[in-house]
Amino acid sequence: MARVTGLKASGWLCNISHTLRRFWFPWHPLRASSGSASHGHHGSELVEKLNARMKGLPKLLGIRVDDAKHGWIRCTMSVQDHHMASNGYVHAGSIVTFADTTAGYGTYASLPESAYSFTTIELKCNLLDTAKVGEALSCVAQGIHLGKNTQVWDAQVSRKSDNKLIAAFRCTQMILYHRGNKSVSSNPGSDTNEIKS
Repeated sequence: MARVTGLKASGWLCNISHTLRRFWFPWHPLRASSGSASHGHHGSELVEKLNARMKGLPKLLGIRVDDAKHGWIRCTMSVQDHHMASNGYVHAGSIVTFADTTAGYGTYASLPESAYSFTTIELKCNLLDTAKVGEALSCVAQGIHLGKNTQVWDAQVSRKSDNKLIAAFRCTQMILYHRGNKSVSSNPGSDTNEIKS
């Protein structure tokens, strides 16, 4: 077995940690809203319910859902002292968490009807600019692959003041089903692929 050292080991451990991280929400927003926001319609009821479920780190960072529909979501976050790194600029982890949360709630609002949750299995983020305390940030995420087994989401974080792109983010989500309740073929190539433009 090859020895893994240095940056390669660090990246491997990072990938494992994100693979194990799970979003466990017993409540399903699409069922609760009778599908009103699941087929391209903006739903204030869905937004309210997603914000009501905002807990833990996303709530601590002040992330809010502004708008959401099937395959698309927009969130906002105002940069505060607790978002900052020691150099006086927003911490990279704050930006990644913002993008990851936005894509995560978008995934949750776009789950197949028989799924109950999902887990992030891979993510990547390119940091292109930064922000300071008091600046408002916006993140728009879109599902580019909405399958029964996996979803792939792209997200862009920008400053609201000048629309400057701060980060480009992509993640892959594995869709979770209760045992015996997965209505998809066992064929590995059977994943339904919906491309949203």
